[in-house]
Amino acid sequence: MDVARSDEQPESQIDIYTIIGPLLRVRFVIGLFMIVGLLVGVLLLHILPYSYQSIMLVTQAESESKNGFSGLLGDQAASLIGLTGGKGSQSPNFQLYIDGLKARVVADEVAQDQPLMRRLFSKEWDVENGAWHPPERGVLGMTTTFVKDMLGVPTVPWTAPNGARVAEFIDHQVSIEQDPTDPVAHISVITENPQLGRDLLRALDHAADDYLKRTFLARSTEYIQYLDKQLATVTGAELRQSLIDQMSDQQKIKMMASANASFAAQTFGRPYTLDVPASPKAGSVLAGMAVFGFLIAAAFGYSRLSVAARLENALRRPFGVSPADG
Repeated sequence: MDVARSDEQPESQIDIYTIIGPLLRVRFVIGLFMIVGLLVGVLLLHILPYSYQSIMLVTQAESESKNGFSGLLGDQAASLIGLTGGKGSQSPNFQLYIDGLKARVVADEVAQDQPLMRRLFSKEWDVENGAWHPPERGVLGMTTTFVKDMLGVPTVPWTAPNGARVAEFIDHQVSIEQDPTDPVAHISVITENPQLGRDLLRALDHAADDYLKRTFLARSTEYIQYLDKQLATVTGAELRQSLIDQMSDQQKIKMMASANASFAAQTFGRPYTLDVPASPKAGSVLAGMAVFGFLIAAAFGYSRLSVAARLENALRRPFGVSPADG
């Protein structure tokens, strides 16, 4: 039994050495490649553009919490806008605002701001000619198009920046963090230009809130006109009182929607930008390039061992020596 154990131990040691041995033989190469990888990482940190995260805090508009009429037209407005409202303890109007930040109708509103669009898609705007142009694809872009064509993957033709392009940008770059128990929602966007990020968040806030305000104002105006006609024909006391109560509610909604103030949500201070870049992360880039250098050096070590083994076998065959005899 003891002999069997002693025989197993060398086999285990040999297996470990078989794995680590090639790396130990090229340890200096591994160190060199890792240093080169770190230097390449430092170079990338100087070349790659930095992106920053801008954040806007929004909460339920003060007018809603005071007047308690936020749910009167929540379902009607949701069906009109094509959104889903009413999550947790938040008011339907505030939830419509949160969902509307990524809605196409809001993106169309933002797209009307041409100065902002020229900054948002600056690489596609020709300042001298005052016109939009397709972005330069470069080698990577042409390679990607070629591969897609070979695979039969449809390519979307370029179009000048519009609401659809803004909606796509918002869907990829804008994040919304909302806890149903927290009255404050965090809206953030990542851009290379911090000022552009803050301006875009303000534009989204105004577009979403103004759209809801106009929607509720139009609906309340229609309801008031309808109720006014009904009051002119109804004679029953109870029914008339019911119509008068509904008229009062709609007048409150119309009053709030007509005011020059936030309707569904209000910002909790101004949008701000974090000082630390969101990307690239220095630690991640340096660590990634160091690991990449290690992998290349390790592959070199194992391939070197394989080539040496094949060369040794080739040299032994002419003399009639088999690999097993060696």
